[in-house]
Amino acid sequence: MIHPFAATTMTVLAMSVLGTAGAQEGLAKSPASAERATTMCASATCIAKDQYWSAAGTNPTEAQLQQFAPESATTWWAVVQSMAGADYLVRTTDSGTRWEEVSSPASDTYYFLNKSVAWKVADASSGLWRTFNGGATWRKIGTIPRLCETPDFVDDVHGWCAEIGAAAGSSWVTLYRTLDGGASWTMVSRTAPPTGGASTPESLPAGCDKTLSFTSPNLGWAPEWCNGGSAVLYTSEDGGARWYALSTVPLPVRAAAPSDGLCCGEGISAPAGAWPELASILNIGTMTGTITAIATSSTGGASWRAVLVPGTPRYWSTALVDSRHWRLTDGRTFMATNDGGLHWRSWRLSVSMRDATSSVLSLQFLTPDLGFAYSVGDDGPLWWTRDGGATWRPFRIIAGPFVLPAR
Repeated sequence: MIHPFAATTMTVLAMSVLGTAGAQEGLAKSPASAERATTMCASATCIAKDQYWSAAGTNPTEAQLQQFAPESATTWWAVVQSMAGADYLVRTTDSGTRWEEVSSPASDTYYFLNKSVAWKVADASSGLWRTFNGGATWRKIGTIPRLCETPDFVDDVHGWCAEIGAAAGSSWVTLYRTLDGGASWTMVSRTAPPTGGASTPESLPAGCDKTLSFTSPNLGWAPEWCNGGSAVLYTSEDGGARWYALSTVPLPVRAAAPSDGLCCGEGISAPAGAWPELASILNIGTMTGTITAIATSSTGGASWRAVLVPGTPRYWSTALVDSRHWRLTDGRTFMATNDGGLHWRSWRLSVSMRDATSSVLSLQFLTPDLGFAYSVGDDGPLWWTRDGGATWRPFRIIAGPFVLPAR
């Protein structure tokens, strides 16, 4: 199962400033010139950018990558959206050599459980469809609550979707759960909005922006991004009905306290690892940009220790495979540790890991060796590695008349 917080085994249910392992670099960053090469090289192979233009002659910049969900070394899903608003769902079973269109262009939202099982939500009607055969056939199984974000499933039957209202740095969450694969939904938790109504017992507080994710039918996580003050990680052990806060993560040495203001703040990710050994990404906003730290706990979140990534404090796109195997890049340098940060390896990348806006690509690692680097919503290179980031190979996505990357 793959999820947008590539560092973990969890799916984000709603948008946040943190996003995925390729979290935003911070609103205070200064634009940097993109490092674009005329060729994309990996190992001993160089592929000229002209090879990425569609054989059909269509300009590939007319479409953007919206979702990328690799499930193994060979099977990957991708959603490509044209500028006309149509979504192309495609799938490869040979590491990107050939792509098959598995859903007709429409305005849909998708969730991918594994190589074969996926759901799609018809945005116009909230109808929920499911496939068990890699998209060859789809069957309508019900609808989701009208204002829900993308549903999240941990198996064929247990899933959640959340309505999240946000304003002025706060969010109000109404969480629904299904026990039958999406055929029916029950509200399990509600944070009352300012307009009125009652909150359910031990629901999530309204402060700060939140995402929600689950790793089992019972265990859920709700990390925060706070514009001012420290972010808190909440957890549920009863399928999302009741939530409680884990202890606050202390700021690492050499990190300034998060400042109030739109440019700054602090965010924590849902954790990777198996309880009680946990690791989370901690992004700290400053007036000069975002800096990245890693928070670890050996007590299931009862206490934490946070350390900055070695070197000059700055933003790192981070993938936490588990509580010990971490992979990071700042776009030029790649860093890896296999023992929870006790020892690090660092090397200069031979390929560009920045997109057309100069932002660092998102990292997603399925294992300590198998990883991907890509950008959602912005044109950028697509890379994958099978040796833990030592070498990177380019790949392309073909969806209808479009080929990504554009160059």
